[in-house]
Amino acid sequence: MMNGKGKPMKTPLSLLTALLLALLPALDAEDFHVDIRRGDDANPGSSAQPLKTISKAAALAGAGDTVRIATGVYREAVSLEQSARQNIPSALRPNWPLRSW
Repeated sequence: MMNGKGKPMKTPLSLLTALLLALLPALDAEDFHVDIRRGDDANPGSSAQPLKTISKAAALAGAGDTVRIATGVYREAVSLEQSARQNIPSALRPNWPLRSW
Protein backbone atom coordinates (compact mmCIF):
# COMPACT_ATOMS: atom_id res chain seq x y z
CA MET A 1 0.00 0.00 0.00
CA MET A 2 1.42 3.43 -0.97
CA ASN A 3 0.87 6.80 0.63
CA GLY A 4 0.15 9.97 -1.37
CA LYS A 5 3.91 10.56 -1.94
CA GLY A 6 4.56 7.20 -3.59
CA LYS A 7 6.19 5.68 -0.51
CA PRO A 8 5.05 2.53 1.27
CA MET A 9 2.78 3.13 4.23
CA LYS A 10 3.86 1.82 7.61
CA THR A 11 1.53 -0.90 8.71
CA PRO A 12 0.59 -1.61 12.31
CA LEU A 13 2.50 -4.90 12.04
CA SER A 14 5.76 -3.18 11.10
CA LEU A 15 5.33 -0.71 13.95
CA LEU A 16 4.67 -3.54 16.39
CA THR A 17 7.74 -5.40 15.15
CA ALA A 18 9.91 -2.31 15.63
CA LEU A 19 8.57 -1.85 19.16
CA LEU A 20 9.24 -5.47 20.09
CA LEU A 21 12.79 -5.30 18.72
CA ALA A 22 13.43 -2.16 20.76
CA LEU A 23 12.26 -3.91 23.93
CA LEU A 24 14.28 -7.12 23.49
CA PRO A 25 17.31 -5.97 25.55
CA ALA A 26 15.03 -5.14 28.50
CA LEU A 27 13.57 -8.66 28.47
CA ASP A 28 16.96 -10.07 29.43
CA ALA A 29 17.58 -7.53 32.23
CA GLU A 30 18.15 -8.74 35.78
CA ASP A 31 17.70 -7.23 39.22
CA PHE A 32 20.55 -7.70 41.71
CA HIS A 33 19.68 -7.11 45.37
CA VAL A 34 22.20 -5.88 47.95
CA ASP A 35 21.67 -5.98 51.73
CA ILE A 36 24.56 -5.18 54.07
CA ARG A 37 22.85 -6.92 57.04
CA ARG A 38 21.66 -10.22 55.58
CA GLY A 39 23.61 -10.47 52.33
CA ASP A 40 26.57 -12.60 51.30
CA ASP A 41 28.71 -12.03 48.20
CA ALA A 42 28.52 -15.78 47.52
CA ASN A 43 24.74 -15.41 47.03
CA PRO A 44 23.21 -15.01 43.55
CA GLY A 45 21.84 -11.53 44.34
CA SER A 46 18.15 -12.41 44.34
CA SER A 47 15.72 -10.73 46.74
CA ALA A 48 15.70 -13.93 48.86
CA GLN A 49 19.52 -14.28 48.73
CA PRO A 50 20.98 -10.79 48.37
CA LEU A 51 24.60 -9.82 47.90
CA LYS A 52 26.45 -8.06 50.72
CA THR A 53 28.34 -5.37 48.77
CA ILE A 54 27.45 -2.90 46.05
CA SER A 55 30.84 -3.61 44.46
CA LYS A 56 29.97 -7.29 43.93
CA ALA A 57 26.60 -6.37 42.44
CA ALA A 58 28.23 -3.81 40.12
CA ALA A 59 30.72 -6.46 38.98
CA LEU A 60 27.92 -8.93 38.18
CA ALA A 61 25.47 -6.50 36.61
CA GLY A 62 25.48 -5.87 32.91
CA ALA A 63 23.83 -3.47 30.51
CA GLY A 64 20.14 -3.02 31.31
CA ASP A 65 20.39 -4.60 34.77
CA THR A 66 19.31 -2.88 37.98
CA VAL A 67 21.12 -3.05 41.32
CA ARG A 68 18.65 -2.59 44.19
CA ILE A 69 20.30 -1.43 47.40
CA ALA A 70 18.70 -2.06 50.83
CA THR A 71 18.89 0.47 53.65
CA GLY A 72 22.20 0.45 55.47
CA VAL A 73 25.66 1.96 55.69
CA TYR A 74 27.94 0.66 52.93
CA ARG A 75 31.56 1.59 53.65
CA GLU A 76 33.09 0.77 50.30
CA ALA A 77 34.35 2.39 47.15
CA VAL A 78 32.39 1.24 44.11
CA SER A 79 34.23 0.99 40.82
CA LEU A 80 32.31 0.70 37.56
CA GLU A 81 35.25 -0.51 35.48
CA GLN A 82 32.98 -2.23 32.98
CA SER A 83 31.81 1.17 31.71
CA ALA A 84 34.58 1.15 29.12
CA ARG A 85 32.78 -1.78 27.51
CA GLN A 86 29.38 -0.08 27.82
CA ASN A 87 28.35 -2.89 30.11
CA ILE A 88 27.42 -0.93 33.21
CA PRO A 89 24.07 -1.47 34.91
CA SER A 90 21.34 0.88 33.82
CA ALA A 91 20.47 1.76 37.42
CA LEU A 92 21.75 1.63 40.96
CA ARG A 93 18.61 2.17 43.03
CA PRO A 94 17.83 2.32 46.72
CA ASN A 95 15.15 -0.07 47.95
CA TRP A 96 13.59 2.63 50.15
CA PRO A 97 11.90 5.97 49.47
CA LEU A 98 14.36 8.86 49.23
CA ARG A 99 13.73 11.87 51.45
CA SER A 100 15.25 15.31 51.53
CA TRP A 101 18.21 15.61 53.89
